[in-house]
Amino acid sequence: MLGNAVAQVHAAGGRVAVHAVGPEAVDAAVAAGVDSVEHGWAVTDAHFEAMRAGNVALVPTLMPGGSDAACEFAAAMGFSAETREWMRETLDAQPATLARAHAVGVTVLAGTDAGQGPHGAIVDQITMLADAGLPVTSAIGAGSWTARRWLGLACLESGAPADLVLYGADPCADLDVLRRPILIVMDGQVIESNAGFAMRD
Repeated sequence: MLGNAVAQVHAAGGRVAVHAVGPEAVDAAVAAGVDSVEHGWAVTDAHFEAMRAGNVALVPTLMPGGSDAACEFAAAMGFSAETREWMRETLDAQPATLARAHAVGVTVLAGTDAGQGPHGAIVDQITMLADAGLPVTSAIGAGSWTARRWLGLACLESGAPADLVLYGADPCADLDVLRRPILIVMDGQVIESNAGFAMRD
């Protein structure tokens, strides 16, 4: 059923992102050839080959506070002790799983699940990906150029739309720099500019 739905969406030129947490949902999503698995708590090494072959991205939407925060939320929602223990074990293993996924060529992207939480938290996700063991440039790419390429959008290349963010220092040396852009341009239009920065022709 899910495979047929995915095929129809793909035939229409669309993409399918599935929010999958438990093992059965992750298994079904990967087997159906979805475009991305969001959260993907139960993604394991056994899924990597199919995800890499099908260019299925993993968007983990890491939780600040890790398993403790997740289990507190689950307890407040009335989840069983057994489920909370599975969550703790799975989330504690997630950083190492993400690092292995990236190392074998699975596309790992940064996502915030905005709406469930506040908007504007992408830097937190990038930072947590780096903390999980992704190289810093890959963690930054997960929220920028890698994500654009995966979506089929142009990056900084001749003829591409002028979409860019400029910083006053190298974020590879300090990811917190990502919180302080001095210039944001979308499709050639200045969206935000630091008062001390002037554009020149």
